[in-house]
Amino acid sequence: MFLILLGYLIQVPDYRIFTGGVVYTDFQWQQLWGVDILQVIGMSVIMTIGLLYIAEKLKIRNYIVFGIGAMLLILISVLMQYSNISAMLPDALDAYFISESGSKYPLFPFGFYFLAGSCIGCFMSTYPEAFIEMKGSSLIMLIGVGLILLSFVGQWAFYMVGLNEQITNQVVVSVFRSAGLIILALISVVYVSIILPQIPKIFILIGRNTLLVFVVHIIIIERTFLSVYFQRIYNVWESAVMSFGMLSFMILLVIIVNRLNIKNFSMMRN
Repeated sequence: MFLILLGYLIQVPDYRIFTGGVVYTDFQWQQLWGVDILQVIGMSVIMTIGLLYIAEKLKIRNYIVFGIGAMLLILISVLMQYSNISAMLPDALDAYFISESGSKYPLFPFGFYFLAGSCIGCFMSTYPEAFIEMKGSSLIMLIGVGLILLSFVGQWAFYMVGLNEQITNQVVVSVFRSAGLIILALISVVYVSIILPQIPKIFILIGRNTLLVFVVHIIIIERTFLSVYFQRIYNVWESAVMSFGMLSFMILLVIIVNRLNIKNFSMMRN
């Protein structure tokens, strides 16, 4: 709930509305209910906790429940997208399913990625021996490649039979192709962890503080005087300098947080 409230708080029009410097239209106020990354993460965490509760009560392996939940989310999202049901919902709820309402990160496909990642993570923790050796990881890598190939085949098949291109892009491409790419990225991390005797501490710290880094960079880009510098068009060298500067600042932020022993939600263990 904290992440959801923080996400909406960041989207509230700034102080200039009270000083008369800016007049916001009804459309801009409606954008307040648009779902950004913090809201979708918060809602995904709530869904994850709910699915874990169901798995515990029904005595079913949690990765199976997460997989079923991810598939149900696809069906519900497609139904909302291509029916009139979403029009009956309040704007704040409708925004979680329909990107046209101003949402940058609706539950599909981003909530699906979260649940699918939870499914893979639980599977890895249940069968860790499958990832200790290269052979097991290579099998998972082949699954990722297969999903990517299946997305291209499905896209071609849907195009040949004349199905809606938007459905093809959102369901086939977003689910199969993106899931395949995520699996390949995951396996690359597994390969590195197998090869390296010890993972560098800085990568561990960055992984623990990704949420903090995201919130800080969103505030810098959208809610500080520095926002004007992120709205300009830069050449290649200027873009490289800007990227290096932001990356260095975020790494420095993570190091400072670690030095001060500041605990945040992403660092909590149990």
